[in-house]
Amino acid sequence: MTSTLPLRAARRFASALLACCAFSVPLTASRAHAEDPPLPAPEFPSLCPSTAVGCNTQDVDYSYRAALFETIDLDSGWVPAGSPLQLRFAFYMGGFTQIDMGGTLVTAWPFPLSGQLVGRRATGLLTMDYGLEIIARMKIDLNIAGVRYRWEGDIPGTGSLTGDFRMMDTAMFDPFVLPGMLPRPISVSDTTDRATVFTYDAIGGFVPIPGISGGVRIDLQGELATSYKSDRIVVTGADTITEELGTTRILPDEGASDFGGSKDVILHPEGTLGYEGVLHVYPTFFVSLLGRSFDYDIADFALPLVDTGSNVVFDDDTAHVPLPAIEMLPSTWDLGELAIGATSEQYLDLVNDGEAPLVVRARMIALPFDVSTAPVVVPPRASTRLAVFFSPEMVATAAGTLFLETNDPDDPLMLVMLRGRGRAEAPIEVDAGVGDAGMPRVGPVADGGCSCRTAGGATGGGAPTGLALLAMSALVVVRRRRARRAVS
Repeated sequence: MTSTLPLRAARRFASALLACCAFSVPLTASRAHAEDPPLPAPEFPSLCPSTAVGCNTQDVDYSYRAALFETIDLDSGWVPAGSPLQLRFAFYMGGFTQIDMGGTLVTAWPFPLSGQLVGRRATGLLTMDYGLEIIARMKIDLNIAGVRYRWEGDIPGTGSLTGDFRMMDTAMFDPFVLPGMLPRPISVSDTTDRATVFTYDAIGGFVPIPGISGGVRIDLQGELATSYKSDRIVVTGADTITEELGTTRILPDEGASDFGGSKDVILHPEGTLGYEGVLHVYPTFFVSLLGRSFDYDIADFALPLVDTGSNVVFDDDTAHVPLPAIEMLPSTWDLGELAIGATSEQYLDLVNDGEAPLVVRARMIALPFDVSTAPVVVPPRASTRLAVFFSPEMVATAAGTLFLETNDPDDPLMLVMLRGRGRAEAPIEVDAGVGDAGMPRVGPVADGGCSCRTAGGATGGGAPTGLALLAMSALVVVRRRRARRAVS
């Protein structure tokens, strides 16, 4: 009774071709479908386009770390514990940049799938940590003759070594910083403490003025800025996304003719990480007069240390997209034979082999077939039945096309060719009645005509009229039927 095409792709092409032909014919069904709303989809998340018949959202997350060297973090703490004199030594050396980003892949259809990667707000984090920090501290806590003495400071002689020479900063941003996003790039920057590397006591050594001392010293200070921007989103088996909120067409896996019940979308960002490092050199003149100190920077020489960029390739993340998948339907369906004026109700099984709810809406464009146009929702891995009605109006073979609009990206439109045959009601036996001579009785007919014979020869027995011949034929039929009944 049924037949199916071997390939879903071939069926999809044939359905589309038939649809073009069918919709060119004026609608003759008992309902006007032109005003029907779009095929509904299971509750769209807010990111989904309103025009889609199906949509899914899946979160993806990415992290990238570039380390120039391994981080060293040592801290002795205050030792020895409980002693009135304690020392603490600490050393930290860091050298890394880290980028974290999160987004949501919005996959919508009909065929093919469209993919859009939308950054989740405030999930971007750019962190840099370079340089070193040295701590050499002393702590004294003594009680002498009832008087408590407390002091904490750098260990004498280490002042030029201790300090914060780290360049560390963090910035939060909205991913993915593709072209079209502002601000772009995202930047962080920091400077180290100023460290004195050279001192020359010019006044005290050469100018013998009581109460005045001073000279020249050289201070150094480091500054580093790190920036990041995404250049593209690479989607396996699809076009690259090159702008913020851009979309790409996602096709079935290579070698596959359709998506089936789900699709794994593999994607990752690629971008550029930039560094700009400067070493500031400050020649400084300092003066100490009557216990007050004055510093005067003579100049600021900025020596470029680094100005470079490097490519950043994040690891792949996979978004699993569940899809509806309607099982193949028969290409033709014979509804059998039915008496004129009667109505039969027969059922078509709708099976969802996918992982997402299947939505189906049927359309009928030719009587004597009819179907409900209310959307039918089939849960994943489940089935339901669609009622189709056949009401023949004449003794003939009827044909029609059942259109099924679905949210399956592989089969957005499926066609089933319907057939059925109308037959007449069973004939009702009527006793025509005969006269004594075996001739049909004559008399007035229903339409007011005449059952007279045509005047002829002298005897008045002219040839029988056409109506008389018809009555004689009916008499012969009745007699033959009665004869068959008698034999049976």
